[in-house]
Order: sequence, then structure tokens, then C-alpha cells
Amino acid sequence: MPKTLDITQTIKDTSGTATTLMSKTLSVASEDVKSSEMAIIANQTDKLINFAMDVSQNKVLVLLSTQNCTIETNSGSSPGATITLVANKPLVWHDASYFTHPFGSTDVTALYITNVLALTLTIIALDDITP
Repeated sequence: MPKTLDITQTIKDTSGTATTLMSKTLSVASEDVKSSEMAIIANQTDKLINFAMDVSQNKVLVLLSTQNCTIETNSGSSPGATITLVANKPLVWHDASYFTHPFGSTDVTALYITNVLALTLTIIALDDITP
């Protein structure tokens, strides 16, 4: 039997005021991680990004862009999901989140990005690949 490597992603959320501080750390273990950082030139419309994901296996998704942009899944003209990223504000989702997956329930076969300014896009995805 092949040996698997467990990867742990730690998500920390800290909020507070001058008198109160709340901090929560969530650790998610996974056997598969997709991590990519790519430079995207300015003025792209539906630029194809090679990225695939079985949404039902995804445990953590982080999307971060250095500039505002729109990401569409599976099609630039009839997307399965559309996400608008704000510059330097990460979208962080995990399977214990109160919210549904940003990509919905449809598996991702490709991403399409539309932007005005040149940017760097970072994608981190941890998946549960056990049968």
C-alpha cells in the first residue's frame, strides 16, 4: 500500500476590540494539495487557467489576488460559478464553514479570469482523496 503524506492547513481568524480579543484556529488535514501562484497580465477577458477540482472532495479553498478580478468556473460565457475577488483580500473557505462552497456543487474543469490591472493569483486547495 502506498504511503500517503498528510498535509495540514491552519486557518486562523482573530477579531477584537481594545478590550476583547477572540481568536480561533482551525486545522484541516488532507492527503492532496493543489497550490499555484501565477502572474496574469493586464486587460484579460476570460483568460483560461488550467485548474480542475472535484468539489465534493475539497476541504479547503483559498483564492487571493493582488488586484480586483473576476473568476468564472468551467466557462467564460456561461459559468458554473462567478467569484469577484477584491485586491489583497483572501477568499477562504473550509468544509466546516457556515457557507456553501464558492464554486457551488459542480466540479471545476477550468477557471476563466477577467481583470484590468496586472496581478498575481494564488490558489490553494486541500482535497480528501480517500476512496
